[in-house]
Amino acid sequence: MKKILFYLLILFPFFVFSQGFKAGIRVGIVGSQVDGDTYEGFNKAGLTGGLYVNHKMSNLFSVQMEMNYIQKGSRKPVDLNNTYYLMRVNYVEVPLLLQWHASSSFDIFAGPSYAILINSLEETELGTYQGPVFTKYEIAVRAGISYKLSEQWKVDGRYGGSLSSIRPAPSGYSPYLIKGQTNRWVELGLSYDF
Repeated sequence: MKKILFYLLILFPFFVFSQGFKAGIRVGIVGSQVDGDTYEGFNKAGLTGGLYVNHKMSNLFSVQMEMNYIQKGSRKPVDLNNTYYLMRVNYVEVPLLLQWHASSSFDIFAGPSYAILINSLEETELGTYQGPVFTKYEIAVRAGISYKLSEQWKVDGRYGGSLSSIRPAPSGYSPYLIKGQTNRWVELGLSYDF
């Protein structure tokens, strides 16, 4: 898997400057949660940003490869007992998206992504907490819709989830969680074509 990401990093500039490809930049906000941590809700706020290359295959379809930094995790807000929980997991990810041009303004897209964990942190009201070790890689899938604001600007909404476990579930969890913990997130982004 490391070799695959390495080759993608090497080939990314080639795609950007190849004929028939257009490039752009995307920034956004993220709301995330972790299935298997017993907390509910997309309470962990984060940021995402990166570059993409897009190739139009026909009037109906395009393919887009991205390279993004994304902040995911989980958060239980402070309660009446002054307890809280925070998990931060930050990744560099490479999504590959198939886009359907549903109209002149709307695109619908979906595809897989591969991510490498950059760093992680867990803390409670007692300080830094060490749970099970996070896996270094994540395989995920996302889907979304984008709206063209102008020839160069687009806004999009995305929903994504892990296909692979981000780490084993802590001991003592129910059999339902035996497969480990996974990320789920929503994104709202703004992109600009160069």
